[in-house]
Amino acid sequence: MPDSFTHCLIGFMASSAWRLHRARDYVLAAALSLLPDLDSFTALHRSLTHSLLTLVPLFILTMAALHRLGYPRLEGAYLSSLPMIHVLTDLLTGGMPVRLFYPLSDAGYQLAPLLDPVVGRLLSLPPYPYYPEVVRVNMVVLALFLLFLGTYELKSRRGA
Repeated sequence: MPDSFTHCLIGFMASSAWRLHRARDYVLAAALSLLPDLDSFTALHRSLTHSLLTLVPLFILTMAALHRLGYPRLEGAYLSSLPMIHVLTDLLTGGMPVRLFYPLSDAGYQLAPLLDPVVGRLLSLPPYPYYPEVVRVNMVVLALFLLFLGTYELKSRRGA
């Protein structure tokens, strides 16, 4: 199951790959990549904000908002797709099933078992008991990246 850092990293990678290199693009990409996990603080995790019935209107509203902010349509479409990419990542990496059609259906979907034969072979060599440390490292790396991004933004605003 991806953690917050992983979802942010996917947003950063997407923004970079799509040649959206302004600081606000990276921050926006990270925020949009994390958006579906707003429901993680409720009993409805992986339902309401992971549902296609929420994501499709969100895509349309985000596209319209980004267009009003001056983003070209293609860049807006790329960024607006990040919440859907988040849900796809959740579907492919395990954890709780994703309720794609909530509230119309409580059926949960999980595609991770399709990847298990490959993943099992790749990870069969050494055991990986260090998950808590990985999460801590991810949090520190994310905080540092945001600090670096902020200092770069301050530097460019001052014209240095």
